[in-house]
Amino acid sequence: MLQGAIFLAAISLAQDFVGENFPIVLNEIVAQNRNGLVDEGGRHEDWIELHNRGVKDEMLSAPGRRLALKSGSHFWPFPQGAAISPGGYLVVFADDDGKQGPFHACFDLAADGEEVQLVDLERDGTLIDGIRFPGLGVDVAYGRLPDFPESWGYLVTPTAGGPNARPKPIPPQVSVLGRLPLKPKPGEAVQVFIRLWDDGPAQAVLRVLASPGSVVDYPLKQSSTGNPFLVSAEIPPFAKGVTVRYQAIARDEKHEAHDPQDGQWHFYHLGGEPPKVVINEVMADNDSVFQDSQGKFSDWVELYNTTEQPVALGGFSMTDDLHRGGKWEFPSGANSLIPSRGFLLVFCDGRPELSQPGELHVSFRLAESERYPGTWDDEIILLDGYGNIADAIAFRGERTDISLGRYPDGTDLLIPMQPSPGKTNDIRTHREVFGSHHLPLIISELSADNWQFLDDTGQSFSDWLEIRNVGNAPLDLSGMKLGDSNYLKWVWSIQEKTVIQPGDHLLFFCDKAIEKGPRHTDFSLNRMGDAVCLLDRDGRVIDGIRFGPQPQNTSLGWVDGFSQPEFLNPTPGSRNMGSPLVFFLRGDANRDSRADMSDAIKILLFLFIGDEEIPCEKAADADDSGDIEITDAILIMGYIFLGGKPPAPPFPTFGPDPTPEDGLSCKRGLF
Repeated sequence: MLQGAIFLAAISLAQDFVGENFPIVLNEIVAQNRNGLVDEGGRHEDWIELHNRGVKDEMLSAPGRRLALKSGSHFWPFPQGAAISPGGYLVVFADDDGKQGPFHACFDLAADGEEVQLVDLERDGTLIDGIRFPGLGVDVAYGRLPDFPESWGYLVTPTAGGPNARPKPIPPQVSVLGRLPLKPKPGEAVQVFIRLWDDGPAQAVLRVLASPGSVVDYPLKQSSTGNPFLVSAEIPPFAKGVTVRYQAIARDEKHEAHDPQDGQWHFYHLGGEPPKVVINEVMADNDSVFQDSQGKFSDWVELYNTTEQPVALGGFSMTDDLHRGGKWEFPSGANSLIPSRGFLLVFCDGRPELSQPGELHVSFRLAESERYPGTWDDEIILLDGYGNIADAIAFRGERTDISLGRYPDGTDLLIPMQPSPGKTNDIRTHREVFGSHHLPLIISELSADNWQFLDDTGQSFSDWLEIRNVGNAPLDLSGMKLGDSNYLKWVWSIQEKTVIQPGDHLLFFCDKAIEKGPRHTDFSLNRMGDAVCLLDRDGRVIDGIRFGPQPQNTSLGWVDGFSQPEFLNPTPGSRNMGSPLVFFLRGDANRDSRADMSDAIKILLFLFIGDEEIPCEKAADADDSGDIEITDAILIMGYIFLGGKPPAPPFPTFGPDPTPEDGLSCKRGLF
């Protein structure tokens, strides 16, 4: 291991080890692939690229030569027959998942940096090439520089399978890890912990907003060496009743980065009680989803009453500019009354004169972005009768007919979703069933991320859906259609002589491979959310399901006794059995979809103060010991700051509990 100053030097200068003058070299590495290269299953996995600098084909595994990649104590030998042509490239996915294909290594990469080697197992692991790469940001590559091929550096554009791009300044990356205390009291200062990454000098501040028009930037103090850096800032005490909002900002010479992204804010409320009414959903580009009484598809904002009592908003106001106070004031009376756990919809069309009983219109519109033409760049602020901020949402780049909403209703988590004006937001387990059901056919089960069951060819892991005949007579499906996407973009006709008997299940493989057989469709299912429907010969929808993100190797299906489809252990082609599954992310104690410093703090407060509710005890049990202990908080902090052991499965993605008998509780669904 490189220590002290040697490690710091490795951040700016690669320590490139070459055991001999060999034409095959390590060429490029990406350790946080989020939006770039995808593997055979459509996943963004980390990767390592090799390059043949020679003038002839080079075998990686042949008699007398057995090359392997080495990471820590893990060796991954190249498959027999693997070769790279002269001047060619080979990409190996570092995902610790060899079942996906021949070029998936038995290890993954540490985003904080580690050493990777190319060795020859036939010669007792002789080192051929090696690189200790520094901490890498999201979608940042580290590779050989085009003009100096023996030197390595940051590459702003990953180029898997091709020549490396010339280095350019890379935007900094910043993320808020958590705060302490988690629930501040009036008059109490707050420490905010932040992770900062950049390829060069960067300045960072914590921007704090505690009242309209009052924005203050506080400097960050460095708490660790290396890259990424751990930094912190102190938010000063504020009085009771104030809502404090904050965001981390990092800048270099040409770029700026924020957390939260898109202009949103982290926040906490001083005074014991959170805001009673929150901005629950924003629709910034309503093209065809919801009409007002004039028949117009106006943009809208949805408010939600988080309490068990009605709340009158008379005297409250709304604005889309933090620096100018209230533009539009809620009227008194029933039009501004939100029932217990209820919703109030406000149309943002700049025409308040259209307001009428049961429908409110404000005096401003949601603005199109000047920096990002064709997108929306705005903020919505709800002010109470004293001019204090009750709630606020800032947003940018919302897609047409896609809203930004809190999930679950009234909580901190803001995510894009299918619009639900005046209704409960339910995106992660969103399972809307639609159709006329004029024939006794249902889509009884589907799997949109299948790597467990082979299709009827016995060679491929295809997404699939299952149709069940719930009637008492055989039904001919010939000429009926299956369609996917929310807008039925793809419609595929079921082939002739396709008959389903009473009570039977018929399986269709959604893999865009109609050449494989009559039950292979020309569309696939999106594991991040999709819609699928069955249509009769006249194009009427018989049955359909619109669903949200689906965990790997699970299905969504009907189970007796439940009013909607549930996550299940898949049973393709047969009756759905068993209890609905619970999904969670190990270490995610506060249910914000990631394991970070705030989860460690929540566990400590739960153990030593007792005023913290743990919505999913299984997630807080980071080491899967069967109990929530201080070691769980220590494990999370060690993983974040020291590159230590990660939380136990399911991690780093959502999944079911591999030890369900531990006695810890977790609500049904996806957490």
